[in-house]
Amino acid sequence: MADDVLFNAILFHELGHHVFEENASSLPFFSTDLRNELEQVYQDKLPHFASATEEEQKQYLGRTVEIVRSWISEIYSDIVATSIVGPQFCFACSDLFTLTQRIVGLKQFTQSHPAPLVRASQQYYALTEVGWMVIPKEILPGSAFNDLAHQVFSKLEPGPFPENNDDWNLGYVGVGKATGGFMIDAFMKRITKVRAHAIAQVRDAQSRSKEFWYLGDAVADALNRAVVPSTIVSAQPPPKDGLKGVPTNGDQAFFRYHPQPCTVMNVARVLYQDGCSELLKRWTQNRLATYDETLHVHRRVSQWVHKAIGDWLLVSSAG
Repeated sequence: MADDVLFNAILFHELGHHVFEENASSLPFFSTDLRNELEQVYQDKLPHFASATEEEQKQYLGRTVEIVRSWISEIYSDIVATSIVGPQFCFACSDLFTLTQRIVGLKQFTQSHPAPLVRASQQYYALTEVGWMVIPKEILPGSAFNDLAHQVFSKLEPGPFPENNDDWNLGYVGVGKATGGFMIDAFMKRITKVRAHAIAQVRDAQSRSKEFWYLGDAVADALNRAVVPSTIVSAQPPPKDGLKGVPTNGDQAFFRYHPQPCTVMNVARVLYQDGCSELLKRWTQNRLATYDETLHVHRRVSQWVHKAIGDWLLVSSAG
């Protein structure tokens, strides 16, 4: 793990693997139909498979089914993590992809992982489906932070897919081009159902994105003033469902909230992507910041986020 609470959001992917294994035996898009589909297409399209012995066919089919299963598991885990953490998980993934891109290109499938471009696209679609990519109409207008967040999140939109399977890189998969193409076809055919099932496992995914758009402006204001956003005050009234806000001292014009970790992390990521510009201006009194000063501010923001998460856990446990 890195010493950064934001980068460590990547660990929610591992939680997604646990959710996948808990559901794998009953997934409607998985079970035996994947094996049957690949076996049939191999029999029809691959002469070397049709002429092989029964044991050779079993081994070949079993190995390729296991690879596709691994691809499905990775996408499923990504979507569970995206539904829990929101765009912050996607940015953490992007950070990791950037570190490993010299080894694995954006269109490179391996035996254990689908191409990063596929993963990024499914994460983006999940964000769209649970409400992160559009500012809700009921949000009070005029928030510079919400406009910034929308711009930052829009950068997660992936590039175009290859027009055909031959344009994917299968060099690390260890199968022939024809077999690889059939495997990708079977994988892509199931990917929408994979995404929908994974999202459904996180029942409050929609409310997480809603809280961000309701409270993000106030959380950002706190961080930009070097204040840990454990409790924030906002003029944004709570919605009819989900988010709880308490009027401050009987004043209905302002409400007190305890933002969830998901909200705080995503606000911090938006500020990171913007270079923590407002905070750095305060820190350096408007002069150009040095690299060390910028790094120091980033570390402090991470510490404040960590503290806010700990405070939220205390408040939650106290009821």
